[in-house]
Amino acid sequence: MKNKLDYEVKMKTSCYGPHRDNFKFIFDDKNFNNFASTGQLRLASLILRASQGNFYYTKTGRKPILLLDDVLLELDNEKRTKFMQKLPPYDQAFYTFLPDSSALEEHKAKIYYVSEGGIFNEKS
Repeated sequence: MKNKLDYEVKMKTSCYGPHRDNFKFIFDDKNFNNFASTGQLRLASLILRASQGNFYYTKTGRKPILLLDDVLLELDNEKRTKFMQKLPPYDQAFYTFLPDSSALEEHKAKIYYVSEGGIFNEKS
């Protein structure tokens, strides 16, 4: 771990971890990456990550912390809403969205807004 940390500090980026995974999905004997839309690829990635969270919970009995940083941006509103509805419950989840996104409207969520370097409970 120490060697990896030193390298990441030198590179000024995270070089290891699940965000660096490279999976190949095959659908009807074709590489999904070659014909899927950007939104379909993003949705497949999100479903995989949610499945990993479920697997982790099943194996450890602990719920992971969910961090979603603008990853729903490439999904249309319908797919974004459906994905959010299908997510399993997490003890803690952090999402970042564009200001006009309605993705969390149906969820019991504490929403903070960031504007001009400040964090607010309401839109400014």
